[in-house]
Amino acid sequence: MYLIVIAVFVGLCSNVKTDSDCGEPLIEKAILKATSSLPDRGPENAILNGRNAWTAYSSDFAQYLIIDLGQTMTVTSIVTQGRAESSEYVETFGISYGSNGLDYAEYKESSGNTKLFRGNINGDDPARNIFDVPIIAQWIRINPTRWRDRISLRLELYGCGYSSDSLYFNGTSLVRWNLRDSPVSAHRESVRFRFKTNVADGVLLYGIGSQGDYLALQLKDNRLLLNINLGSQIMTSLSVGSLLDDNIWHEVIIMRNRLDVIFSVDRVTIQGRIKGEFERLDLNHEIYIGGVPNLNEGLLINKNFTGCIENLYMNSTNMIYLIKESYNSGDPWLMEKYKKLIHYILVWNRLLFL
Repeated sequence: MYLIVIAVFVGLCSNVKTDSDCGEPLIEKAILKATSSLPDRGPENAILNGRNAWTAYSSDFAQYLIIDLGQTMTVTSIVTQGRAESSEYVETFGISYGSNGLDYAEYKESSGNTKLFRGNINGDDPARNIFDVPIIAQWIRINPTRWRDRISLRLELYGCGYSSDSLYFNGTSLVRWNLRDSPVSAHRESVRFRFKTNVADGVLLYGIGSQGDYLALQLKDNRLLLNINLGSQIMTSLSVGSLLDDNIWHEVIIMRNRLDVIFSVDRVTIQGRIKGEFERLDLNHEIYIGGVPNLNEGLLINKNFTGCIENLYMNSTNMIYLIKESYNSGDPWLMEKYKKLIHYILVWNRLLFL
């Protein structure tokens, strides 16, 4: 297997290397703010098991406790308390998260509804919520939706640092993997990655084989569209998500087991069954990331992706990490193959990658 990198510009995608333990307390190093506070009950008091608590000045649905973790982190759980030795506590709350402190996405149920987390039943006993899918963000907002007496809160977030391998695509770029020497043939596969963009249309991932098989993932009218064909000349289409050009990171998961497929964006999940009689996906031509040179079967968009793609895993392989390692290896044979196959590469002296 070898690759061609065509005009890949790297810019605004983060690249954070971290450790593997993911149950560390995170609040100690965070900055806490709030939409309002009572005197002497500011957000800095919202510490688990602390003597005081954050208490909102106004008890209404517009109150938020805002947590800046200082860098992008993986957040796996939250533990909350009310105000000690009192009947002031939060019974239910919502969570939103973001990467810039301005734009936030809500944590949702698989149905697409905003998830409401169970809080506390008194002011003292802690309540833990474990996230089925960890939150990857720098900013976390807690929005109380039901409370007793007053909105009072103490909390701790648990998680770890976040490891990122990412590429920025400028709308004319793509990465091509040639599969002719190492074809892909499987009854099962999983694809997962994150992306952000401010453009409503673009091809994210495309793989094709000689027997009519293809997998086409594209952003169309702000929604993700997955078209797949297992060689039966019958296309199966699944679509999920909305308003995905908001320049916020979105998490995508595709899992196929023979004819059954699960497609998820930001935990909003749909399930489908692939049409046709075949159960194996055979790809022996190319896999494209970020765009295609020509409009092919299964694609409704003739436009390359603009934005960041991060941690693209196909099964257990991080494709972007592999691309970086291959390119930066300096292998003379590999570089010679690049010279023969690349149409053009820009920003050569910056190695194209973060």
